[in-house]
Amino acid sequence: MGNMDATYPENTVDDESGGFSAGALGVVVLLAAVPVLLALVLVTGRGITNPVPALLERWSDAPVISQQTEAIEPVAVAPEVAEYAEPDAPERLEIDLLTPRGSAPVYDVGENLEVMVDLSQSAYLYCFYQDGAGAIARVFPNRFQPDAFVDVGQPMTIPGRDAQFRIVFELRGALETIGCIATDDDMGESSPAMLTPDLTPIPVESLEQVASIFASNAKTEISQAYLRVQVN
Repeated sequence: MGNMDATYPENTVDDESGGFSAGALGVVVLLAAVPVLLALVLVTGRGITNPVPALLERWSDAPVISQQTEAIEPVAVAPEVAEYAEPDAPERLEIDLLTPRGSAPVYDVGENLEVMVDLSQSAYLYCFYQDGAGAIARVFPNRFQPDAFVDVGQPMTIPGRDAQFRIVFELRGALETIGCIATDDDMGESSPAMLTPDLTPIPVESLEQVASIFASNAKTEISQAYLRVQVN
C-alpha cells in the first residue's frame, strides 16, 4: 500500500457565527485566573492562612475579668467588756495609844500617866479611864480640852499640857485601863455616856459597855482601842 496523505479540515468556528476559536478561549480563561492567583500569592506571602486561630490567640493575651466575687467570711468581733474594778474598801479608822514607856507600860504608885493618841484619819475622839477600883470617868474631851475633833497627823496628849488635872496611880498591883473611841460622828450629847460631866464616874460597869453605848448611837462605824497599865 502506498502512503496515504489525509487532509483534515481545521477545527474553526466561523467568525460570522459569533463564536470563538479554542485558542482564544484559552487566553480568556488565563486572563481571568490572573487576579485570583495574585490574591492567593499576596495572602500566602503574609503568612495568614487561617485568621481564626490568630484572632483567638490575640484575645487570649487580654486580661481576664472574672465576674465571680470571692466570698468574704464574716469576722466575729468580740464585744468590748469594760474591766470592772471593785471599789476600794474605805480605810478603817485606826487608833494608836502610846505612853513614854511604850504600849504595855508599867508604873509605880504615885507616878502620873500621860497617853498620846494618834488617829489614822481625822475623826472625833472620846477617851475614858478605869482606875484600879473599877470607877470609869471621861478624860477626853474635858473642860480643858473641849474640842473632840482630832486632825490626822496631830497626836493628842491626855492630859494635855494645859490641862489642870493629873492621872495618878494609887493602888499597888492594880491593872488600870484607858479606852478610846473614834468616829466620824460628833456624838456631843447624843450618847448617854456623854451626859455625865468629865472627870466624874459614870454609871457603867466596863469600858466595853461604854463602847457599846457609842456604837448604838453613832451613825457610822466606830473604832476603839485600849491601853492597860500595870501598877507596881
